[in-house]
Amino acid sequence: LRQYIPRTQAYVARLFQVALERSRRLKYNPAGGILHFHAIDIWPSATMAAIDFYRQPTQAFYTVQRSFAPVLASLEYFRDHWRPGEEVQCGVWAINDEWYEIPNARILWSIADSHDRVAQKGEFPVTMAADSSHKLGEVRWTAGDPGTYQLRAQVLDSSGKQLSENLFEFEIR
Repeated sequence: LRQYIPRTQAYVARLFQVALERSRRLKYNPAGGILHFHAIDIWPSATMAAIDFYRQPTQAFYTVQRSFAPVLASLEYFRDHWRPGEEVQCGVWAINDEWYEIPNARILWSIADSHDRVAQKGEFPVTMAADSSHKLGEVRWTAGDPGTYQLRAQVLDSSGKQLSENLFEFEIR
């Protein structure tokens, strides 16, 4: 049970991130909206709930919270593990659900290992049109040593204020 709960939490969080962000990237083409359907557990159990029976946030809660940020650097990935030497690829999308433009924004990204050592970083400058979604490009990195890594993407406005942050955890094995 001690191994099962963290594994199911990670699986559910990943599932929600993939589904929510994919739907947001498809804004109006054909997606017209999304709804998080499993909010609270009504008895002690291992489910897809964002809040457990004891009213504690689960890993899915924080993932859903990030994935629903009105202004988001959405991370488009199709796998979550690579071998050393393979090319890691992840699309980066700018999503703005606000009714106003966000001019001269920047999406800063970095790939770091489990000790927070940055392996690679970069930036996408972008003016985010009101109510929009578009792909900015791809993060590409040649996978290094085996271990757990995290791709972190932050959206900053023109003054440098952080509007949101998104995460994608993956493994090199």
